[in-house]
Amino acid sequence: MGHSNPPRTISNSQKSPPNETSDTLELDFSDTFGPLPLPAGNSEIPSDDPVVIYSRSHSLVGPTPCVSHLLYTVDMVVLTDGSRILGLGDLGVQGMAIPIGKLDMYVAAAGINPQRILPIMLDVRTNNQQLVDNPLYIGLRQPRLEGDEYISVVDELMEALHARWPKAIVQFEDFQFKWAFETLERYRKKICMFNDDIQGTVGVALAGLLGTVRAQGRPLSDFANQKIVVVGAGSAGLGVLKVAYQAAARMAGSEAKPQFFLLDKDGKRLITKERGCIDSAAAPFAKDIGEVESLGLHEGSDLLEVVKKVKPHVLLGLSGVGGVFNEHVDAKLKDAVEKEVGRIRGLVGLAFSTAQKGLP
Repeated sequence: MGHSNPPRTISNSQKSPPNETSDTLELDFSDTFGPLPLPAGNSEIPSDDPVVIYSRSHSLVGPTPCVSHLLYTVDMVVLTDGSRILGLGDLGVQGMAIPIGKLDMYVAAAGINPQRILPIMLDVRTNNQQLVDNPLYIGLRQPRLEGDEYISVVDELMEALHARWPKAIVQFEDFQFKWAFETLERYRKKICMFNDDIQGTVGVALAGLLGTVRAQGRPLSDFANQKIVVVGAGSAGLGVLKVAYQAAARMAGSEAKPQFFLLDKDGKRLITKERGCIDSAAAPFAKDIGEVESLGLHEGSDLLEVVKKVKPHVLLGLSGVGGVFNEHVDAKLKDAVEKEVGRIRGLVGLAFSTAQKGLP
């Protein structure tokens, strides 16, 4: 899925009044960002400079001096559209806690200046009917933008961010699968940005995968021979598989055929090339039907059967669905390997357990 909308030229002098009929978000750059660029050595920040974001049916205004001051120097931006918040799905503007929480971690763990961070919730509406019907919901109450309309809004925001803070890092967080890869490919070579669900998870997971090889007392070159089962064919799971394949190819050559197995996002069915409708992003990782049949598996084999037949060195949980890694799967995994290493569990053990099970 690709969109060929040409980037618009954004001028600091352009001003867009609220438009009740416009389908795209409009930003008043002059009032929001002030003169661009800020003169060198100018330490006087006007206290009445408002922060304004106009949307289709209403505007959000925050004219406080504190907010205005923060927006003159930004090093780190975390951006979400609220479309895929953890395993909770579409939370609309209520997904704002995610950018705030991520930036809290950057401040606490990485020492980033808390006065130079900016959490952004991009309100492109919501398909969550419960939110639409809730009188306390503060976001736009219309179906989510799709296609070129959606891309045009993200383009506008990214161009504005880059124009104002060209050296700021922009982190995309919790975008739904169909936009995660496309926005990453669209902006990664133009703007200092990354997608945490794809690249951040990938970096940590690949380090863990390579660590399992060492834990088994084998050389890293043996990584290509590892049997890895990935549960979850979303942006994180596919991102990890892509980099794992690249690592295996570097170690064993382009002819390497890693024994990596992918189950769908619900963690219930093995994906093979026999499947009728495979997402284009998952297609490169679908196994040949002959290969899985030689192991006694078939299209749609469940996780327990896959673990039993494949006997994986690593079981990687990247699905937001709870209860997938139950005690039966855990027992089969222990039987399959001599050492219980390389079992990477999902966020807060979501696949294995629940909050209630963890309580005394």
